[in-house]
Formats: sequence, structure tokens, C-alpha cells
Amino acid sequence: MPPPPQPPSPSPELGSQRHESFHLLVDSVVDYAIFMLDPTGRVLTWNGGARRIMGYEASEIVGQPFSRFDAEEDVVAGKPARELAEAVERPWRSR
Repeated sequence: MPPPPQPPSPSPELGSQRHESFHLLVDSVVDYAIFMLDPTGRVLTWNGGARRIMGYEASEIVGQPFSRFDAEEDVVAGKPARELAEAVERPWRSR
């Protein structure tokens, strides 16, 4: 018996539309701070909820280390580094 036919691959335009729709959805969330970090802990994305809750405009925080959210004594004690290591080990975890 031949294998069932495969659905057509999505066009690049459809992928781009989905990507844009996702970003619009995330940016419209105002009750939760949603942001992405790179593997070194620098802020990559910043939504409207993050702006409202954390008090930073995207232009102020994107590209900055996420350790800016911690008190100086926590940074000295290595708390941001431990949190980043845990996030790398378990990326599905959210706070």
C-alpha cells in the first residue's frame, strides 16, 4: 500500500504571516511580562506587558543583560548566573 499523500509545505509567505501574528499576539499581552533571552542572558524581545510591569521601554532593555532586574547583592552572589544555567537546562520553565 503506498504511503498517504503529504500535505503541501507552507509557503514562505504563510510562515511570515504566522510569525507576524505571533508577535502581534505576544505584544498585545499586558498582564504578563513576556520576553526572550539569548543564551548569554541578554534580552532579545520585550512585550507591552513587560514594559508595563517592569517599567523599561524596549529601547532601554533589549540588548541588556537580564541581571539588571536583580539587586546588586544578588548579582554579586551569582543569582542571575544560576537562574540562567537553570533556564538553559530546563527551557520550558517559566516564572
